[in-house]
Amino acid sequence: MLSITIGSLAFEILRTRITFVNKLFTGIFGSFLRAEESARFTGATFLFISGSICLIFFEKNVAFIALSFMILGDAAAALIGMNFGKIRIGKKSLEGSLACAVTCIVFWFFFPAGMSFVKCVSIAVSTAILELLPLKINDNLFVPIVTGTILELWMSSF
Repeated sequence: MLSITIGSLAFEILRTRITFVNKLFTGIFGSFLRAEESARFTGATFLFISGSICLIFFEKNVAFIALSFMILGDAAAALIGMNFGKIRIGKKSLEGSLACAVTCIVFWFFFPAGMSFVKCVSIAVSTAILELLPLKINDNLFVPIVTGTILELWMSSF
């Protein structure tokens, strides 16, 4: 994971500094990028960074849950929020956040990882709230690290 992160960071630095490389990249992957990602690091790179941090600092189960909740919850929030979101909170929607929480809870049924249902719901709701916050820092970086930190602190609880 660390090798992928370093490679991704190196490429992002190259891409954001050399116009030709950026044009080639956006020409190939432009349909997958958000508008702001054409000139800045992509969400994928931020996810690689947070994934490396989670794997280095957290227990394996904690890193797995934090990253899975972010990846699946964020995808559900985007799909539901963009297609069905009516109640807007900044650029995001309440419906998307609910989809994030529900997706995380459904994931838990398949991979409980020794976590109680109460802890699962708490972490799922925390993940949804963190994903909803209108912060300047990319949520792919912020959410897994905060979710993992909460889980690490709660490991002996519930």
